[in-house]
Amino acid sequence: ARALLEAARSAFALNDRDAAQTYLGRARAEQAGDELLELELRTQQAGLDLWSNEPKKRGRIDAHAAVDRARRLFDKDDGARIVYLEALRVEYEAAYQEDDLDAMVRAAEERAEVARGFDDEAQLTASIASARALRRAGRLDEAQERAQFVWDEAKRRVLPRLMLDAGYWLGTF
Repeated sequence: ARALLEAARSAFALNDRDAAQTYLGRARAEQAGDELLELELRTQQAGLDLWSNEPKKRGRIDAHAAVDRARRLFDKDDGARIVYLEALRVEYEAAYQEDDLDAMVRAAEERAEVARGFDDEAQLTASIASARALRRAGRLDEAQERAQFVWDEAKRRVLPRLMLDAGYWLGTF
């Protein structure tokens, strides 16, 4: 089931939504009572629904529900952190589609906080997302400060992709 989930992620990344949906269906049929895997499947389905040509309402509802469930699991078990981070990423995408700037900032900041001390790259990626949301919300000083922080940290940690991303957003100021 986990391999099929990874195949679904790969197909989605390649913009092959039909294959992604097929792999997700097969993964659901194979998984047996693993609560974290079930949540990962639901989160992946929400992401797929958000970017499909169909109405997005179901994907948005599932994205919000996945974050709530992931938060509860994470509160009980630190092992749910990766699933929680992914659910927050998808919730950010749902907020983006809803043009809900406050929800975008909240999701990105929560994601950065959950990643702190666990995954530096995920934390900095989430911080850049919050800088973008803050910029869209007109909170330019905060956005610039956040982007500068990411650039400085990415340079210090030798993360060139994040340095480029942060540099791009700094350049927009």
